[in-house]
Amino acid sequence: ELQIKRLKNTIVELQNEMENVRIENRTLKQVQARLQYKEDAENRLEELRAHHAKDTQVLNEQLRRYKKQLRTAEQTIKDNNLTILKEQVKGKKNEETITHLRQLLAKKDLETREKLQRELEKERKAVQEAEGRAAKVEKNAELANNLHRKLLLVEKKKSAAAAEEISYLMEKVRHSASGSRVRKKPRESPSLLLTLE
Repeated sequence: ELQIKRLKNTIVELQNEMENVRIENRTLKQVQARLQYKEDAENRLEELRAHHAKDTQVLNEQLRRYKKQLRTAEQTIKDNNLTILKEQVKGKKNEETITHLRQLLAKKDLETREKLQRELEKERKAVQEAEGRAAKVEKNAELANNLHRKLLLVEKKKSAAAAEEISYLMEKVRHSASGSRVRKKPRESPSLLLTLE
């Protein structure tokens, strides 16, 4: 009977130990699950950081390109405005040249034909150079917007009209001394309606 009692006590102790083991196993599994969750969370965080760094790099590169494009566009507009201003100055100079030639023709005491011819030749070369520069600007103006192109076209037409006027006056001066007949002056057209060569 005593032995049976001992066996029962032993069984109870073993059952208690088994229950403790089950509790410890359950606790261990919970801890392992938490550790795995933490590890997964850390991995996801690293992935998010990597994606964020990559996205930041891409956005910075796009921003750099946009800033470069903006600077290029601003410089193009600045260059075009400067080009148009130069063409307007040339047009003003051509107008002054025409006025000067008309004044020479109106004078009673014209200077010698040789001196006048030299002056006319100088003016003609100046006009040719202006037209050459205008042609070069037009060739390199692919990035210019429509407004700048139209303004440049107007200035070039003005230069063409001025060149035609100077050519007519040169012929008139050449024949003024000899009394030869001068070709009929071409009909003037509004500068905006002139056709480019």
